[in-house]
Amino acid sequence: MKYSELASIYEALERTSKRLEKTYIISGLLKKTREEDIGRILLLIQGRLFPLWDETKLGVSDRLIIKAISLATGISPVKVEEEWKKLGDLGLVAEKLVQRKRQATLFSKELTVEKVFNNLRRLPALEGPGSVDQKVKVIAELLSCAKPLEARYVVRTVLEDLRVGVGAGSIRDAIVWAFFDKKVRVNYDEKEKTINPDNREEYNRLVEAVQHAFDLKADYGEVARMIMQKGENAFEELVLEPGKPINVMLYQKAKDLKDAFERVGKPCALEYKYDGFRCITGYTSLFVKNKGFVCVRDVREGDYVLTHKGNFKKVLATNKRRIDPGEKLFELTTYYGASFRVSEKHPLLVFRNKPSWVYVEDIKPGDKLVFPIPRLRGKDYLERLRGRLVLSDEAGYSKVLEMNDFFFRFLGYWVGDGFTNNYHNTERIGLIFNYKTQKDLCAFYEENIKKFFGISNIRRNIHNGAIYLYWRDKPFRRWLSCFFRREWKGKTLPEWFSSITEQQFRMFLKGWVESDGYVDEKGRTSIITKEKDLAMFVCLLGLKFKRMIGLKKVRVNGKT
Repeated sequence: MKYSELASIYEALERTSKRLEKTYIISGLLKKTREEDIGRILLLIQGRLFPLWDETKLGVSDRLIIKAISLATGISPVKVEEEWKKLGDLGLVAEKLVQRKRQATLFSKELTVEKVFNNLRRLPALEGPGSVDQKVKVIAELLSCAKPLEARYVVRTVLEDLRVGVGAGSIRDAIVWAFFDKKVRVNYDEKEKTINPDNREEYNRLVEAVQHAFDLKADYGEVARMIMQKGENAFEELVLEPGKPINVMLYQKAKDLKDAFERVGKPCALEYKYDGFRCITGYTSLFVKNKGFVCVRDVREGDYVLTHKGNFKKVLATNKRRIDPGEKLFELTTYYGASFRVSEKHPLLVFRNKPSWVYVEDIKPGDKLVFPIPRLRGKDYLERLRGRLVLSDEAGYSKVLEMNDFFFRFLGYWVGDGFTNNYHNTERIGLIFNYKTQKDLCAFYEENIKKFFGISNIRRNIHNGAIYLYWRDKPFRRWLSCFFRREWKGKTLPEWFSSITEQQFRMFLKGWVESDGYVDEKGRTSIITKEKDLAMFVCLLGLKFKRMIGLKKVRVNGKT
C-alpha cells in the first residue's frame, strides 16, 4: 500500500471528532488492505510500531527530528526551530518545509507503508558510536522521499504523537464493520453519523468476541489477520503464546456473591484481595524519565514515571483533590537534606526496633523511614560488551578498552570536569585539573590513560589556573559524546548505566568526587553539578546499592 493512502486516512481521522465516523473511516481502510499489510496498518493507525505488549521505544527526541528535517530539506536547524516555535508541532513543520524545500531529490522513490514501517522499526536497534547520526539519516531518507502530508505523519509517528484521536474501541469496532458487515449489516448513516445494525444482539456478540481475542493476543493486527484467514472460526482457535502477555483488564465490581457467580459462571476460583487507595500529595516527589525528581503536581500526561518495580510507566491521566480546610501538611527532611510533604493521617512505614505503620503526625525525630529499593533494569549493552569496549572508525582504525576500575573512575571524572570537541577535526578528549591542588592527580590520570587507553601522545596546557590534559582519540570521543553528552549542552548518563555493578558505581563516584566533589566540616562528601537529571539518576543508582545519596538545589551567582 502507498503511504500516501494511509496519510490521507490520517488526515480524515484528524478532521473529525466523531467516534463513529472515525470507525467508519478505519473500516473502509481495512476492507481494502491486503493480509500481508494488515498488521502494519493496524499498528500505524494507532501511532505505534510495536504491539502493546512490546515495550520497545524508538528513543527519538525533538532535537533529532529537527536535524532530520534540516538534512532532508536543506534548511538550517535554526530555521526549523523557528518554525517549530510558530506552529508548535514538528509534524506540521516537516509538512511546511518539505512543501518548499530547496533541494528537490531527483528520482526519489514513492513511499510505501512497508518502507516507512520497516525503516522506523530499525531505529531502536541503532546503538553505540555514530548511532545518533544513523537515526537522523534513516528519518531524513523517509522525509526526502515524502510528500508534504506524508512528512507530517512520518514525523508524528516517530515522536509517538500521531494526534488523530483513534482509541482501541474504534479499532475493535472497525474490525467488526470491515469483516462481518455482510453478517450484521451495520448500516452506517454518513449524514447523521449513526449506526443501526440489522441484528444488534449479533453485532454486540461479535464486538465482544473481537475484544476477547484482543485480550488474549494484545495485538489487533494479529486478530485481524486471523479473521481474514479463518473468519469467525478464528475465535475458536485462539491460544495463549508463551512470551506474549495478555491484555489484563480490571474486573467490574459485583453487588454480592450471587451477582458474581452470574457474571463468571460456576465453578470459579476465589481469592482474597486487599484493596486500598493510593494517596499522595502534590509535593510528593516522583522520578520522571529525562526530568529527574519532580513534584507530583508537575507531572504531565505522557511522562514516564519510575515505579517501585524499577520500570518506567507512562502517565495516562492525572487527578487532584483540594486540601480540606484545616487539613495539615507535614514536611519531612532527611539527614541528607531531601524533603517531601505528606498530608495528615497518612501512614508511613517506620522502623522502631521492628517495622510498623505510623501516621505521619506521630513520627518523631530520629525515626527511620522504610522505602523500597528501586530495581533498575538497564539494557543488555554492558552484558553484550562483556567487559571489553571495542571501538572503530570508518578509516578502519580500531581499539579495545578494558572496562576495569580505572575506566569507570575516568568516566566519573570526565562527567565532572571533562570535555570532547572536534574543532578543525581534532577529535579531542580532555580533562581539567586545578593547577595548585591537583598536579599529582593530573599525573595519575595521564599515566593511566596511556596505560589503559593506549594513548602515547598526551598534551598539557595551563590556562587560568587550570591544567588542560587532552589527546586525540576519534572512536572513543564519538562513544563518549554518544552516550554521555546531551548534544552540546551538558553531560548525562545512558539508560544502560543502571546495570553497572556496585564496584563500577563506586569507582565512577570516586572519579566524580575527584572532579566536582568536596568534604564538608561534618565529614559528608558533596558533589555540585548543574545537571539535574544526572544527579537524580546517580541518586537512584545509589539506592540500588543501598547507598543513601541526598539531593539539594542551590543557587550559585543567582543561578540554579
